[in-house]
Amino acid sequence: MFFNSINIFGSRTEMARLPFATDIHCHVLPGVDHGAKDGEMACHLLEYQKKWGIDRVIFTPHVTENVYPNDNMTISRAFVEFMNQYRDQLPDMKEFGYSAEYRLDANFKAQINEDKLLPLPSNRLLVEMPFAADPGAEIIDSLLYDIQVKGLTPVLAHPERYLYLHSDDLAGYRRLYEKGIEFQINLLSLAGYHGIEEMKMANRLIDKGMVDYCATDLHHFRHTAAIDGYLSSRRCRPTLKKLADLVKNDKL
Repeated sequence: MFFNSINIFGSRTEMARLPFATDIHCHVLPGVDHGAKDGEMACHLLEYQKKWGIDRVIFTPHVTENVYPNDNMTISRAFVEFMNQYRDQLPDMKEFGYSAEYRLDANFKAQINEDKLLPLPSNRLLVEMPFAADPGAEIIDSLLYDIQVKGLTPVLAHPERYLYLHSDDLAGYRRLYEKGIEFQINLLSLAGYHGIEEMKMANRLIDKGMVDYCATDLHHFRHTAAIDGYLSSRRCRPTLKKLADLVKNDKL
């Protein structure tokens, strides 16, 4: 369950391993978004994932209108090129695969209408909402319904990061969860990387049993440092124990 590491203060500590072996959300596939810049960096990031106990990685590049206009072709081509070029440098893991993280925007509406989607295993589809402003329940409900009509289950990435959903009674979260939307929280949020409020909300969702998956959302080495620090801390252990009873990453 644990292995030894050296923390930043020089004393020896035990680093916890994650209660799941499948990372369903990361930006390690190089050259397709603001994650790994090249294949060498991607290989190094994968080494960190392996250290944390991950042996199955699903790359999920952003698909965002105007910013990262990826599609099935750009993502599949990047995956094949990376695997072919860096096969000998990859850490020993059971499986590598690819999907995408879809922003719920106008571009997504077109993609779903044309059946141009890359689902996760088990017909799950990883989606994210805008961060800056609440797009409105009617718009989000319509897009989520369109996903379900296609026989897919929406997985909402990092729900704890949408501050406009935060409330004492969790009403916005409950409304989505009761519609059959699954929630994937970020390990980085639990580490406090995204902010105190995001960390608190991630823990609240865990305590309410409203978490289906946890993932790294790994982009770069600032993220690896944050996750290393969290997994080396005492406070992570009770949280990881709770997660072990909730997450179904390895069932996909």
